[in-house]
Amino acid sequence: MKIAYFCCSVDHLPLGEISAASARACMPDAEIIHLTDRDTPALQGADRVIRLDLSGSFWRRLWLASSHLDGEVIHANTDIVFLQDVSNVFSLEGFDIAVPHIADPRWRYDAGLLFSRSRDFCRALADSEASMTDDLDAWLATYRQVVDQFAHVTLPGYFYSHVPLSDKVSDERIKVMHFRGPRKAWMLEGWTPAPEAERWMPKR
Repeated sequence: MKIAYFCCSVDHLPLGEISAASARACMPDAEIIHLTDRDTPALQGADRVIRLDLSGSFWRRLWLASSHLDGEVIHANTDIVFLQDVSNVFSLEGFDIAVPHIADPRWRYDAGLLFSRSRDFCRALADSEASMTDDLDAWLATYRQVVDQFAHVTLPGYFYSHVPLSDKVSDERIKVMHFRGPRKAWMLEGWTPAPEAERWMPKR
């Protein structure tokens, strides 16, 4: 199993280091991959860096890069913190992709975490008309449509993409926290990677 981060921004590398450390702590046997361009420094904690010549909007670059990986892949945003091993999602049968379902009608599926067995899903997103621009609303609508075209499993967003109200873990059943939007500051302030221990540690 692979855990992939698409990151072409130096500003997002500190988030990615925290996320990768949390992935290593929870899923030590997974291969952590940094998908990036020719210039961005390597993500600390990645087992492999794949550098690509990328152009176009953020969405197109994201999904073109992601389509280079086959097999069982967890595609994670850099603002994700893993609290538990979630590899057992791949023990479920009959799906190309598994996505967290959230109540927000604008999103429906959280695009920050994707369990994939299908490169074709990533290619379909990269080739979509919405991927040609940086219009978030247009792209979210397309993401919902493309998800529905593939065999998919929806996961409860409360557990698999929990958007916190603070930097603290509020429920021990939560598997993944998503520090979406301005919450990224909480992630940077409240969590720290501890590479020497190959795990993340909540700051106290």
